[in-house]
Amino acid sequence: MLSRKKKEVPQPLSEDVRDALPEQAQEYLEKLEEELKKAKEEIEDLKGQLQMRSHNSSKPPSSDGLAKRPVIPGSQRTRSGRKPGGQPGHPGSTLLPVSRPDRTEHHSVARCGCGCDLSKVTASRLEISQSFDLPKTPIEITEHRREVKICPSCRSKTTAPLPAGLQGAAAEYGPRLKSYALYLLNEHLLPARRVCGILKDFFGVGFSSGSLMRWEAQAFRGLEAFEKDLKEALIGSKVVNFDETGMRCQGRLHWLHSASTSQLTFFGIHAERGTQAMRDFAILPAFRGIAVHDHWKSYFQFEDCLHSLCNAHILRELKFLEEEFKERWAGRMSELLLDIRDRVGHARALGKSLLSRTVRRNFLRKYEKILRSGFRFHVAHDPVFQPGARGRTKQTKGKNLLDRLRDFKTEVLRFMNEFQAPFTNNQGEQDIRMNKVKQKISGCFRSVAYATSFCRIRSYLSTMRKQGAGALDALHAALIGAPLLIAQPP
Repeated sequence: MLSRKKKEVPQPLSEDVRDALPEQAQEYLEKLEEELKKAKEEIEDLKGQLQMRSHNSSKPPSSDGLAKRPVIPGSQRTRSGRKPGGQPGHPGSTLLPVSRPDRTEHHSVARCGCGCDLSKVTASRLEISQSFDLPKTPIEITEHRREVKICPSCRSKTTAPLPAGLQGAAAEYGPRLKSYALYLLNEHLLPARRVCGILKDFFGVGFSSGSLMRWEAQAFRGLEAFEKDLKEALIGSKVVNFDETGMRCQGRLHWLHSASTSQLTFFGIHAERGTQAMRDFAILPAFRGIAVHDHWKSYFQFEDCLHSLCNAHILRELKFLEEEFKERWAGRMSELLLDIRDRVGHARALGKSLLSRTVRRNFLRKYEKILRSGFRFHVAHDPVFQPGARGRTKQTKGKNLLDRLRDFKTEVLRFMNEFQAPFTNNQGEQDIRMNKVKQKISGCFRSVAYATSFCRIRSYLSTMRKQGAGALDALHAALIGAPLLIAQPP
């Protein structure tokens, strides 16, 4: 049996051999070594990108593909200890009969199963069951007859006013039907053509996408004062979550910006992602509270407010470094941040407003110790600066994160020092997420005007839902010129 010969790994040339080569060959060899080094760096970077998933980076879950998601060891989620399903004390939603039904139907028995006639037999009792269903004719047509009177004194003509929301056309759709259409368009994010088809199938009414856009513009105009009040309420809040995401509009990339709290939501569309857009929306420039966001540098241009970084983003980056590059300091930093989070949550549950100075000092000491460990790791493993090389040596992902954790230590640990600041920016990310669904269902916006209208109406609906109002009632109020008011700033 022939033995397989092992492949020999080529060894680097010794200095004596290199010096013996012609000068042109030495220059060519140095060039090849430089290109090989760059190729290795690119390969490592690409391999890292291939290993990025939603659990270890800021990529959305939809980018993970359709393959079965692998079991993730050390997931950030922990078991709650509760059984699945409704929890004790959760209010049920069983359908119960009402005391006064809208109408009653009597069902009599004419014949027994044996063939005997029961038409003249008195019933021994009645069994009651109620059905909840839509009426056969859900559209109600109302004719408005308005008196027109001529004043005997000045001979001027006076006409009785119409109910709010009507324009006075010979035949028109009322505000309730319009609110149903806008509800499907803006709350359930359906395309305009499908909204028209649904209402035609359900109610037997036919209207065009153009009519739907006119109703959208009507609601947009009616919510102008609401948007002004919303911005003032956000500016006066103590903590506001900020986020932004890309949206396609007129075939170009635009940016959807959000500012939100547990009770308020603002959305705005802009061609820019950075500082100019934030200035145009006029919330951050006047805000003086705690701004929670990811590490997009444009936010730091506004220095009159305090900044708090989203630790969910940081935990995902740390997980990536620990899993893919075996950087042990990253795992220790994750454990520390989660430990601080749990300690803060426990203290808050006990009614405390701040951790003791000793506890905070100990956490800060551990934080800085882990940073020093991370920097030592990168000093030993990262490529050193090459004298004579053009440009700055590219840093690794781990070194970039270490620099951020060092330079923005106060912002990362804001949640430890001020209990008002949340650990993550989940509020902002949850509020902005459904607007991405709109793009996936309906595609891009065909005009900036419609995108702006959509953002204002979505701001209104999201805010009203947070404050306990129904979306249909809120839209109906906006269409009759009396939009619901913001309850109070949180």
